Amino acid sequence: KGATIQCADYYHPGSLPRIALGTKDGSVIVLEVNDMDEVSELCRANKIARGRITVIKICPDGERIALGCADGTVQILQLTDYCSKLELLGKCKGHKGAITGLDWSADLPTGGDIIQTSSSTYKHFLWDADQCVQLTDMSGLRNTEWLTYNCMLGYVVKDIWNACQDSATLNGSRTTACWDMWSKTSGMPV
Repeated sequence: KGATIQCADYYHPGSLPRIALGTKDGSVIVLEVNDMDEVSELCRANKIARGRITVIKICPDGERIALGCADGTVQILQLTDYCSKLELLGKCKGHKGAITGLDWSADLPTGGDIIQTSSSTYKHFLWDADQCVQLTDMSGLRNTEWLTYNCMLGYVVKDIWNACQDSATLNGSRTTACWDMWSKTSGMPV
């Protein structure tokens, strides 16, 4: 109650569905939906981030949650004690602007060990989610499959944005033309 929700993610592993919520004050709330469509709060971490949570994503294993924050950090949380607590595993630091996109990898044999992020300063980074370190040798990661694709930047959309190469263009009048190009290649309606 009383939380201003900024972002949400849904996870349904075959058991009871979970919903992770990020709030304006930097809190995280994890909900569970039972068989009767009743929602109950599993756990909450109050003001775990130093400000607004801009993006939240649940890992494919369902046990970790990544938070993209307005301060440019990405926090990795672990659900512990039968999902009754959230524990901070680490912080990924390197972005100079707010996190605008975040995705867990889907095609690794060990699950979602890599995350990709994009920021308001038009930077795209890949991270080792277990170590919370930025991956600088990305040559072997170009064909990584992502569970979702919420990052505006990255290898998948590289050629789409070539016509809109600078950040001013992305924010300016050619954004519509770029969106038109992206929607035609992705099948999204314009």
